[in-house]
Amino acid sequence: MIPFILFETGFALNRVVMDACRRHGFEPRVVARTNQVDFIIEPAAAGMGAAFLTRIIAEQRTHRSLAWVPLHEADTDWQIARSGGAMLVCRPPRGLGWIW
Repeated sequence: MIPFILFETGFALNRVVMDACRRHGFEPRVVARTNQVDFIIEPAAAGMGAAFLTRIIAEQRTHRSLAWVPLHEADTDWQIARSGGAMLVCRPPRGLGWIW
């Protein structure tokens, strides 16, 4: 199972991510939590795990080691101000392309 890098527990996005995982019958293995966007992006870029950001934040950040993958999951597309839905931030496996 891919480890997850998440915001601190009080962030609304965490509830969305955790609820989606539970709907699919698993509890994610969380390897890091933070309240700083850069401390979510950099560990994901280093291959430590998958991270989740709101669409607006993901679209504002670029990193050559990351793939931005919109989630197409029920109840992950919600509105907080103008943030939009959730996006998965993953580092593509070395030598493999994405299959979605």
